[in-house]
Amino acid sequence: MNELLKSQEQVHDAYLIAKVIVDDSNTRTSFPPKEITSTLLNKAADILNSPDSARLFLNERAKRVPTDVPLNIEFHKIEIIVQNLLCEWGSLSTLYGMYNSEYIRSNDPMTQLWFEAQTASTIIGITFKQVVTLHELGLIRSDSKKALRTDTRVEISGIYTFLSEFSHDKDYAPLTEQYRLMALHNICITDVLIAAKNKDLSIVYKPSSDLMHSIYVLPEAFDTFCKLHTQLIRDKTMSVANVAEVTGIPKVELMRLINTGKLRPVYIHGSDSKRIYKNDTLKLAKTQNKQLSLGI
Repeated sequence: MNELLKSQEQVHDAYLIAKVIVDDSNTRTSFPPKEITSTLLNKAADILNSPDSARLFLNERAKRVPTDVPLNIEFHKIEIIVQNLLCEWGSLSTLYGMYNSEYIRSNDPMTQLWFEAQTASTIIGITFKQVVTLHELGLIRSDSKKALRTDTRVEISGIYTFLSEFSHDKDYAPLTEQYRLMALHNICITDVLIAAKNKDLSIVYKPSSDLMHSIYVLPEAFDTFCKLHTQLIRDKTMSVANVAEVTGIPKVELMRLINTGKLRPVYIHGSDSKRIYKNDTLKLAKTQNKQLSLGI
């Protein structure tokens, strides 16, 4: 028996690492799933106990990731495992500091990065709703023809393939420094990516933990973009009072639709009231006219 695997807790921890090794090999081969053998558990225990083995383990994983993809894409599972270990191990400081090391990274073309949509949203640093938007843009693809759900498998490398076109420039500042401005103007990552894709906003890219830390903008130009974005939203929307007048639906009923999630409100900087997209207003008007014509 391995001296490092005497208790159930130690076996539990080694099993978590062994499972990563097995899952990793399964995704890269067409062979049937391997069983977790005693040899594999011993290897996992060595990774947990020996800092040198842990560094080698992390470095081998880092080599698989292209230089323009953040390491957290590859290390996400390891982060979760470290948080759920039950025992004290010799490699804990190495595993906790996995992002502090300089790794040799792959220069190969982008690999396929498949995750469940909810997991993808976590490691990219965006909401599930933004995942859906990026899927509609073609920057994320799925293996299902149905509407995305949180457990739908999605492939996210298209985001990084797109961003790799924008090399880093020292005059640009990270989006993290523009967070308050983005919140003020109701702007999210997807708005930034759409603007970059349409060449309405100049960005540069330097891989980091998530997109807010990886995408850089020119501060003055971004301030102008935010103001124009707000004006564009204003042009595409109507006040709730105007929607009530156009559709003939009482304002209190419109607020009920908003509160139950059946109607999307839009918030604009400098306006105290909610606004509704004109397209949604048109759909409401058509529905209302149809119901009236049917005598409902």
